[in-house]
Amino acid sequence: MIDVSSFDLFNYLEQQEMEKVLSHVHTRSFSKKTQIVTEGDTSHSLYFLLDGKVKVYLNDDNGKEIIINMHKPGDFFGELGLVKNIPRTASIITVSACKIGVMQEADFKHCLASYPAFSIALIENLSTRLIQATETMRQLGLMDVYQRIAVTFLNLSEPRGRVRVIPLRN
Repeated sequence: MIDVSSFDLFNYLEQQEMEKVLSHVHTRSFSKKTQIVTEGDTSHSLYFLLDGKVKVYLNDDNGKEIIINMHKPGDFFGELGLVKNIPRTASIITVSACKIGVMQEADFKHCLASYPAFSIALIENLSTRLIQATETMRQLGLMDVYQRIAVTFLNLSEPRGRVRVIPLRN
């Protein structure tokens, strides 16, 4: 069975419910630099990152790219397109070799309808993401350039002992 202890979506599920939900998740392996999702494509699946790292990004017709997020094991993605029945809102590529759990759209909707705890956990996760997006908009709209740079560096950094370090990107 897949270890889902680090996934927020399973926080409130009883063991038996978790096993039923997981019966709808199939694992796949992807090599480094494999495109998992392309912005604008039809949404068909929810993804659980079990091992590795993926980059969430947007790009324009001129090849300019902006990184939206970096996902690590314990993160999931692809839910927005399934919940709203809209095309993918960003592209996702593997940064390293990855092991990913995949849940098809029909199974995802079945789990939402059948397991209220799964739905509540999803709502909580989406609410957290909305709060983070609101805070980002506040920072971009209400702070001067020096404050935005300082907050950006702080957000990119992670504690290492008594100092904060911005890790190198792969």
